[in-house]
This record gives sequence, structure tokens and C-alpha cells, in this order.
Amino acid sequence: MARLGGRDKVLSGRDRNQLSADGIKTDMQRVASIVLAGGRGPDFGPLSERRTKAAFPIAGTYRIIDFVLSNLCLSGIRQVGIITQYLPAPLMSHIGSGRSWDFDMADRSLKFMTPFLGYSETRWFNGSADAIAKNINLFDLNEIDHLLILSGEHVYQMDYRELLEFHVRQQADVTLACVDLPPSRQNPRFGHLVVNGEGRVVSFVEKPERSVGSLVSMGVFCFRRDVLLHLLEAGRPDEGEEFTLAGDVLQPFVKHLRAVAWTFRRPWHYLGNLQEYHEFHMRLARGEIELFERDWEVMTNFSDRTLSSRSPAFFAAGSRARDSIISPGAVIEGVVESSVLSPGVFVGRGAVVRDSIILHDVRIEEGARLERVIADKDATFAGGARVGVPDVGAGGHPLTIIPKGHRVEPGETIPAGTRFDEVLLP
Repeated sequence: MARLGGRDKVLSGRDRNQLSADGIKTDMQRVASIVLAGGRGPDFGPLSERRTKAAFPIAGTYRIIDFVLSNLCLSGIRQVGIITQYLPAPLMSHIGSGRSWDFDMADRSLKFMTPFLGYSETRWFNGSADAIAKNINLFDLNEIDHLLILSGEHVYQMDYRELLEFHVRQQADVTLACVDLPPSRQNPRFGHLVVNGEGRVVSFVEKPERSVGSLVSMGVFCFRRDVLLHLLEAGRPDEGEEFTLAGDVLQPFVKHLRAVAWTFRRPWHYLGNLQEYHEFHMRLARGEIELFERDWEVMTNFSDRTLSSRSPAFFAAGSRARDSIISPGAVIEGVVESSVLSPGVFVGRGAVVRDSIILHDVRIEEGARLERVIADKDATFAGGARVGVPDVGAGGHPLTIIPKGHRVEPGETIPAGTRFDEVLLP
């Protein structure tokens, strides 16, 4: 398959099983990763009423978690656990056995780490560290030297071997990957690092009220196994209290560890709410974001919604598309401007779609008009519908969010800024 050719190209000339740092050999088979993918995404309205944030569609044909899974595959990480909790079914269905990322091979494994009801306890997770502590023993820890703890909700392309090389060379207890951002680009949800002149992390502040510096955490951490196990035990709170990796493990203990910062110099995107999700896609459609590196693939599940068997996008005579991403299976008879259309979207004659994100298999029928709309999968906009269209002379107007499967009736008008607070399908 094409994805194997891309991976072999990335790994050519380099032993995918070992990394070297100043003569120190680290066997990649002794590195495991836990991906945190159970977050809700509370600021995403109807999009998060059916799926966890890591499963959000992105860039037309992908889901957010595809980026982390592709990074793990291409970096040669062979043991992966995915922690899920909130609405896990769409994510688990998308990932399946991990075949799309080669995790179904004999020398690789991918396992889901989910809450469960046991004989004497219910293992519902109460924070990221609690989830890690309750699942880490699903790995054979005697066979692991280092653990990568990764957020599954960020968009970036990274060779984790570079991070691991640095971690080994520095003989670190924990290495925190970070990006250097000016205050204007920082988000209140970021963790902040304070680093001394030697690159040692002297302070980690989770979600400060105001910026404490330019280095912010990527949600990418590399731990020595024994250090992580000790921290999970030392930081454990009383039964029933929240236990998070950033706030309850790193923030209080980082100054007592050999903790180092590794600065990532390539693009990294954190989408914290619907506005940022929309703006990211508009910039992507306009070519202002280079999301895909030429020699580093992003893989996805091509069986999801029969993506592999979709025909190429079709543009009828008289149709027009500008500054847009049009995915396979789309049929365009009308006008599409500055928009991202997922597979199977139909835009009828005389219809106009502008500044919008339209997810899988949405139908926009003849004469309908959409502006600054995010439409979830399987929605229908009947002929003549007007959704999100501002009043004449109005300036910038808010997003209009249409839930999965909703039908906008012929000629119906939905004002700009409308959001549906309830899921409309059972």
C-alpha cells in the first residue's frame, strides 16, 4: 500500500528499532506510549455531543487523532495504549485494530484503555493521571524503559525519535516538549514551563491566570518508566479526588526531578473551541497553513465511511470552487468559496457555500445558501434554505452550528449564530 512506501522512505538509512544519542543505544521496542483521548471538548457545542474531541473530523478526510497515530507509526513506536472515556464509540470504530497505522502487525500492539466495572471497584477515570495509573499495568513494564504520554487532541507532525534521543542524551527523568509562543497566541488552557539557562525545567504551571513565559507545553511528555511509576504513587490523592498529570504530578514534583525542556520548531495547532476550529480550516483552505510535510505521511482509516471507494470529486459545468478543500465523493454543481468539504458532500445548482466547514455526506440542495456554517455529518439543507446569511450591511457575523442529521426545510431561514443545544437524533 502507498502508506508503507511513505513510511519506508522516512525510516530509510536508519534503524527503526534503535535510536542513538552520543553512543547510548535505546531499543525502540522498549518504548511504549499512552495517548490521552478521552476529553470532551466542552467548547465545541453539537460537535462534541456525539464524539470525543480526538475523533473530530479535520481537514476534510482526517480525524484529529490521526496525526498522533501517524507520528507513532512513523517513529517506530510499537506499543500503544489509547485512554478513552467520553463517548468512545466513534473513536474506537475509527481506529479499530490500528491496521491503518500498522499496529495490527505481529511485533506491534494497540490497545484501548477504557473505564470498567470490576468485581470490587468501578474504574471510572478521575483525571489523566488517574487514568494512566489504572491502565499502565496493561503493558509488560519489565519490557519498557521509557513511556511517551501524548495528548490525542493536538495537530502536528513529529518524529518522536528526536525527542527520545534528546531525553536519553540528557539522562532526564522527564522531558517536556514545548513550543515558543508569544502571549498573543497563548491559550488559557496551556501549561507553562519556566526553564533555566541549562534547559532544566524549574517550574511547570498548569493553566496560569496570566502568562509566565513564552514556553508552553505541547502535551507531549517522555518519562523514564521508574520515575513515572514513582510519581503516580507519590502524587495519588485521597479516594475520589481528581488526579491529573499536569496539575497533580508535574506541577508539584517537576522541581525535584531532572526535568528538561525540548523545544519543537515545526507547526503545532491547538484547537480550543469552535471559533479556533473554524479559523484553522479557513486558513487551511486559503493555503495559509502547511499541514502536511512532504516526507511525513498522515494516515487515516480509509474504511471509515467507505473513504477508499469514493470516486474523485466531480465538478459540473457552471460550478465554481475557490480557496477550498473538496474531498473525494463530493459533487459540486453550485458555488463553493473558502470552505472545507468532507467526502460525499453534494452542492446543488444555484447553491452557495461560503466560509464553511461541511462534514461527511451533507446535502445542500438547489438554491440553498450557507455562510459561516459548521454542518455535522448527514445534515440536509433543502432547496432555498438560508443558513447563517447575515443581514444586508452586517459586518462579521457569528458561526451557525448544525447538528448531525438535522434537516433544514425548503426555504427555511436559520439566523447567523444559531446553535442547537440538544442532539436531534436518538
